[in-house]
Amino acid sequence: VLFLVDPIDEVAIQSLKSYKEKNFVDISKEDLDL
Repeated sequence: VLFLVDPIDEVAIQSLKSYKEKNFVDISKEDLDL
C-alpha cells in the first residue's frame, strides 16, 4: 500500500505503472474493480 498525499505524487506515480509485475491501482477512481 502506498499512501501518496503530496500533489507531486500523482505525477510521479503516472510513470510507474507496476512494481515486480504488480499493477498500481488508484482507489480514488470511481471505476475501481477489485
